Order: sequence, then structure tokens, then C-alpha cells
Amino acid sequence: MKGKPLPPRTLPLHSPSSAIKTVLVDADLRKPGVGRLLNLAGGKYAGLSSYLAGVSSLDLVSVPHPNDSQFSRHPHGASPPNPADLLSSHKLVEAIAELRTKFKFIVIDSPPIMAAAANTSSTPSVCTEK
Repeated sequence: MKGKPLPPRTLPLHSPSSAIKTVLVDADLRKPGVGRLLNLAGGKYAGLSSYLAGVSSLDLVSVPHPNDSQFSRHPHGASPPNPADLLSSHKLVEAIAELRTKFKFIVIDSPPIMAAAANTSSTPSVCTEK
């Protein structure tokens, strides 16, 4: 689904009756869509950009689902002037490592890799981090 946010296809896999801890991270800092789909738009929430910039913790940017204690969201936060720099920083690897300790599934909506070629440098470290 080129250029479309991920949730319409992934959220039906997670239901409130599921006991699987899941987090949805909006890592598309250029054209975020997850926040809009989940009614988290409008800039009233800190988000991934706040964490990557070092001004917030992951716990503070987590937005629990109001009807499902097993599902959390991490909105994009404020649109930064340097999204490629933030997404290629070591803070993203640290975020994924921390989220792995808290969630069974981590769903990340990211910018298209070819459109954001600068982000490919972070892809191997995020995918292979244990």
C-alpha cells in the first residue's frame, strides 16, 4: 500500500480481547499519517520526534489506547526540520531496544525507504539489534 499509513491493515490483527502487548510507532516524520488515523493529530501529543531530539522519554510519548490496555501508540510528535537526521540517530536504535522489553509486537509506520534514502543507514542496525 504505497504511501498509505499502515494501521488499516495491521490494527484488525489486534483486538481488545488480545493479550498480546503491541505498540504502533509513527516514524514517518515527513508526512505522518498514524496520528491522524488514530485521532492523535493536532500537535497536542509529544511523540517520537520529541524522544529522538532528546527532550522527552519513551514513557512520556506513549499514548495508551483508551479501550485496550495491551495497545499503545507513539505518535510522530512535532514535525522536525531534520527528520532524516533524527531517524538515523542512535536514539532510534535505543528506542527499539527499549520497546522490545515492553511489547511483544512493535509496528512501525516509516517513510518509504526510496523516498527517504538518508534513512537507509539506520535500517540495518534497527533490524539486526537483538
